Amino acid sequence: MDLFILPHCLLHQADRVMVSVQHVNNAFLHMVATDHNLVVIDERFPSSPVLHWSHTLTSPPQYIDVISGLAPTLLSDRGCGDDVTFLASQTSHETHCFQWTAGEPPQPPQATVTPWRVSQAEDFVHLCRGEGVLSHQSLLARLSVSLIGMCAMSHPQGEGFTVFQMTAHGDICHQTYQFSDTSTTDVTRVAGPGSDAVSLDPVTREMCTRWQQEAERKTQIVDDVVTEWTLRHCHTSHYYPGGWCLCVEPRHSQFLYQ
Repeated sequence: MDLFILPHCLLHQADRVMVSVQHVNNAFLHMVATDHNLVVIDERFPSSPVLHWSHTLTSPPQYIDVISGLAPTLLSDRGCGDDVTFLASQTSHETHCFQWTAGEPPQPPQATVTPWRVSQAEDFVHLCRGEGVLSHQSLLARLSVSLIGMCAMSHPQGEGFTVFQMTAHGDICHQTYQFSDTSTTDVTRVAGPGSDAVSLDPVTREMCTRWQQEAERKTQIVDDVVTEWTLRHCHTSHYYPGGWCLCVEPRHSQFLYQ
């Protein structure tokens, strides 16, 4: 049976299937991402997607993950928890989140929240510009590189989740989302218009300063001892054993339902 018969009203004429993942709790459901779209497919009726989004990633996606069974909040009238599908692009180093529910029979799957974008690694530099940390241009350039991996991990009892993104230099950026009983205008915690100022506590400030100093030191070592040809191929953590973990979520628990 054909997965899609082109032309299809939900897909572009030249859309390519880029990546897919099976639902963790419902073996019939599959998330399939193309160049421009994300669809949820029931394998029993593959020619008619049950959910569809235009994912708006700047470049085609390479990574996808899904978590299931997020605990419903007091403001949610659904009897079951939500699922979140994560879609990430390597070249544009961006990760988008699509929150939805598979539905309790006989209810069909449905989207529950407008999709949002996880912070990019370099967003932390912009958000903390007034904090006196991570302000060096070389660090901004270091963090503004492609992604080589993305995954998500749900918290115990489904009370939230953490998204992990690994850059081409081996730096791991993680952002945590937790349920809250108060609304927020910025679910993403990304830099840009409308984002709140970040206030770092002394412990976080010290950690960021140490990370900056160590990153600058090892970046300088690489610049001194390797050739331009080698640098073009330095897309692993070979020169950065262990990498560094840059936390972009201090005190930034976000409200998932609107």
